[in-house]
Amino acid sequence: MNVQFNEANNTATYSFTLGGIDRTYTVPAAFSVDRVTFNSFTVSRIDLTFERDNAKLYDLGGMARVDHGQCVKAAAKRAF
Repeated sequence: MNVQFNEANNTATYSFTLGGIDRTYTVPAAFSVDRVTFNSFTVSRIDLTFERDNAKLYDLGGMARVDHGQCVKAAAKRAF
């Protein structure tokens, strides 16, 4: 999944491919000094770790699960 944050507009844009179809969503995001939160994701601004809370997926009797991972900052692309 690719994520771009726009703090000036308080949004996060994320994209991924599912079933061979590219999908892109721009959603509201909350920015604080140490983290950015959008949808069910929280990304640390300090060490780029992330958590995804899947509780809504498991409300039907299953246990809530929280995924943890590490983000990688992509190199900036120059126009010229």
